[in-house]
Amino acid sequence: MRWVIAIFAAVVAAVLAGVLLRSDEPGTLDFAVTTGVDLGLTADDQLVHSFSTGVWRGAGEGSLLTIRESHLFGDEGGESTTINLALSGDTPAVIRAYWQSSDADGGDEQRDYRTGSLELQSADADAIVAGVLTPTGEESIRFWVDLRPGAVVEASFPGDTFELPLGGLVVLRDFTVVRFTEIVEDSRCPEDATCVWEGAVAVGVTVY
Repeated sequence: MRWVIAIFAAVVAAVLAGVLLRSDEPGTLDFAVTTGVDLGLTADDQLVHSFSTGVWRGAGEGSLLTIRESHLFGDEGGESTTINLALSGDTPAVIRAYWQSSDADGGDEQRDYRTGSLELQSADADAIVAGVLTPTGEESIRFWVDLRPGAVVEASFPGDTFELPLGGLVVLRDFTVVRFTEIVEDSRCPEDATCVWEGAVAVGVTVY
């Protein structure tokens, strides 16, 4: 009788282990996706204000897109939210979504989001991807990502030079963020032209 109970317990343990292993597989995601939703998202949603100012940024390879927002706590570590999307086909899909944090003492933590909903206001892999991801049992995550080349620049050293499109962001070493918001005046002499004077340019910026 004892060996029968032992075999039964072993079978139950094996089944439970299989269920747990399957629940950890990346392919078990279930996010309901809707597109073309007016969520009222603007460029202000590219920034997330917490311990420091985090900036949503993204990189794509074909139809696959990774967007990420990070907060750094100086030398104490930081936290980030990452969403992997597939934008091909009629309906985009969530490939993976997770939050992770780390601290100076090696206290790493990661939480994968497996189910929930994704509403997309825009899904242009060459321009703006914006939406709201709502994992089951978690707060909604708003994102607005500018995918234009050079739209988010990190200035590592004083005196760095860079090109920035209108609406682009510069992230400074102290986590201050500056957005190029407008061209106030531009009377510069055009290229390949002869002018009486060289002209001037004035731009508007917003500092966060």
